Parts: sequence; C-alpha cells; structure tokens
Amino acid sequence: MERESISTNREIPGNRRLPLNPAANTVYTEDAEVYSNEFPMICHSFQMEESGFVFVPHRHKLFEILYVEKGFPRFVCNGVTIEAQAGDMMIFNSDDIHACFYADAPYKSRTMQFDLSLLISDYEHVYEYNFLNAVRQKQILFDNHIKKTDSLYNLFCAIEREYYANEKGFETAIKGLLYQTVTNLYRKHSIVKNAAHSDKKNTIANKLNYERYEYATEYIQAHYTEDLTPDIVAKELFIDNTYLRKIWKQFGGTTFNRYLHSVRIMQATRLLCDTQKTIGLIATEVGYNDINYFSRMFREIIGVSPTDLRNQRK
Repeated sequence: MERESISTNREIPGNRRLPLNPAANTVYTEDAEVYSNEFPMICHSFQMEESGFVFVPHRHKLFEILYVEKGFPRFVCNGVTIEAQAGDMMIFNSDDIHACFYADAPYKSRTMQFDLSLLISDYEHVYEYNFLNAVRQKQILFDNHIKKTDSLYNLFCAIEREYYANEKGFETAIKGLLYQTVTNLYRKHSIVKNAAHSDKKNTIANKLNYERYEYATEYIQAHYTEDLTPDIVAKELFIDNTYLRKIWKQFGGTTFNRYLHSVRIMQATRLLCDTQKTIGLIATEVGYNDINYFSRMFREIIGVSPTDLRNQRK
C-alpha cells in the first residue's frame, strides 16, 4: 500500500537548508527561530532532485523525528554513520549531533521537531513528569534509526494532518498524538532505560550528573582543537576520570573519545565545504596532527574520504 503524502497548505518554512557557515566556531545550534507560531513544534519538508550534500552538522534541544519519503540518505549521528532508505525514520534525541552528508536523488524527507516540555505537567508527582524528564535528561534514549514501521508512521501522519489543518483545538490533538508517539518509542525503540528515574533521590543525583555531562560536551565543543583527554575534562568538573566515563556511558550513548572525534570531524566537514583550505591544514585546525589518522577517522565517521566529500559539494 502506498503511503500517504501530506499536503502542506499552511505557511511554514519548507525545504530548509541549515547555513553552511554559521558565525560561531562550534557545532551549529538550530533552536533559535525554529517555530512558525507560539506552539512549540514545527513540521517541515525538504527535497532535492540532484544527489549530494543535504544538511550540515548541528544539534538542538528539540526532539526530532525525520521520515525519509524518497531516496537513500547517509546520516551521521554522534559519530555513527547510518544508511537509510525510503520508509525509514530517524530519531534525533535532544543534543544529538547529526548531519546528512549524502543522498541519492530524488530525495525527500518530512520532519517534525518539538520541545518535550510541551508534554510535561507542572505537577512533579505525576508519572509523565518523571518519564519525560528522564527522556529530556537523556536517562532514556531512543534508537536513531528505525526501519519501516506502520504504527509510528501512522502517528507521524496524524500529527502532520492536525498541524497543517490548523483547526480549532489542534494543539490538544497534537499533544495527545505526541504522547502516543513517545510511548511507542519507549516501548519498542528505547536503548537506555534507567529505572532510577522514578526514585526522587536518584532523580536529583541524575540531574546533577546530566548537568555535568552537558558542561563536558560544551567544554569539548569549545576546546576540541586541543589535546583533550578524559582526565583534562574530568578535572574541569572536579571529578575523577572513572566517574566521568560513568556519566558519559549513562547520558552520552557513546564513548568520550568517539564524541570528541565526532565533534572534530563535523567541524572538518564545514571547512571542507565552505573553504578552499587544504585537507592537511583542516586536519591540523580541528585537532589532528596526523593527516592519515584524520582521513581514517573521517571515512569511518562520514563514510567517504575528505576528498570525496569536497567533490560532492562542487
């Protein structure tokens, strides 16, 4: 059965590309000016008729669900390369560093992004508060790549219909559908389940550890060109190396070193696409003294060589 394509009668920012040369020398953050109205979510689409680069490395606090309608895109999320195809869904947890470096044409995707606080009650004792806060604080993570699934896709389409119809009460209808969507993800596609999130004492401890994790990621993004080690970052947090690794395992969904390589390689992709600097110079600028090691890590994370990626942008 052919899957439906939602018509977008409502004025929204469609076919968006993230800027290729943001001013800040950090991973591009997309949160600003993301909503088309006061409702804290947005739906949009993107399509291209020629194979090539899709969007640059970026991250945001928003929770994102992307549906691949056409094509065979190659995503990178937190340093892991993911080959997707039409019918697949991509889930980007809050603060996941993600990009799409190549897609075979014709390519089309539909995306929704929303703030999880939209679903969180003001009353701390209710279950949804504990559960959704655990998702927001990355005590619960979801698979980034979900292959064809009708149940999740049907919810995705129902949310789009409400969003674009913009009828009375659409906000309430969308909230109900988003609850079902997050529940579906939790039951079938969660990769980290921290049962301690229901315990108040452990919740406080987890909140502190999550703040440490956030600080550590921001520190890496500000100092990725330096010779960083877990020991150096741990000292910044006044904790030991072992405890930092424990926090990273709990909230990061990857290792410290993998995250560091991911940040460096994502910066390198920008320089490759936006400047005429040599590959050797770019390797040095993002923190690699050995161009061969840089090229090996680049291919491992992106899936193509630095030269091939640059050629794709020509």
